Amino acid sequence: MYSCIIVEDDPVFIDQIRTYCDASTLFAPPAIYRTAMEAFNILGSVNPDLLILDYDLPDINGLDLLGILPPNIPVVMSTIHTDKAATCYNIDQVADYLVKPYEYTRFLKAVRRAIEKRNRLSGLIQDPAESAPSVAVLPPKKYIYLRTGRVKTRFMLDEIIYAEAFGPFVKLYSLNSVMAINMRMAEIEQELPGDTFIRIHKSYIINSQHLIRLEKSRLQVGSVKLPIGITYRSKTIKFMAQLGIIESDDE
Repeated sequence: MYSCIIVEDDPVFIDQIRTYCDASTLFAPPAIYRTAMEAFNILGSVNPDLLILDYDLPDINGLDLLGILPPNIPVVMSTIHTDKAATCYNIDQVADYLVKPYEYTRFLKAVRRAIEKRNRLSGLIQDPAESAPSVAVLPPKKYIYLRTGRVKTRFMLDEIIYAEAFGPFVKLYSLNSVMAINMRMAEIEQELPGDTFIRIHKSYIINSQHLIRLEKSRLQVGSVKLPIGITYRSKTIKFMAQLGIIESDDE
């Protein structure tokens, strides 16, 4: 198994990364450090196979820490910043750049890149099939983090009823609240799991778990009736057929 050090001060993301590492079956239990200096002190005496490094740390930022670390440690940056990627990729140690919050599959992709970089740095030549151990499948996620103002807010997926485009924002309707999300519909559509959520209109994404009634040109989720856009009708019918809600020839 590979060794891993996580440098992160947010307990939510510490738990997420630790869960992802455990689910992958690739790593021994990772060591956790919450400041750059804690990590620097230990990295002077150990050489992990992977360093997962947060950009924003309480003492110095992740890039400054990279500048004083040995060059043979493969690094995956983990950050809320989308504008630092180019700078990070210019640093030899950085194998990948993850923007929080990220999915398990995206995490695995970053891990693969880091392991490949580790093997190159170590001068190892391996068959790709041999250097890629099988991984366990993480259970379906139960929640999602979305931008509300300047923060990330957690939403339970099964409580989301539908999303509605609202100018540059999106209104998210759940069982207990209506909140403005500081994201575009296309961004939210990519974040929501496609096995239960479907975009039925340029302005609406619905959670099929709350579907009450389906008609030719509209449907009902919860107590609300929403239109099915002409350009989205074929995709919606196919989606409903895959769920077994209608017969495939009902279109």
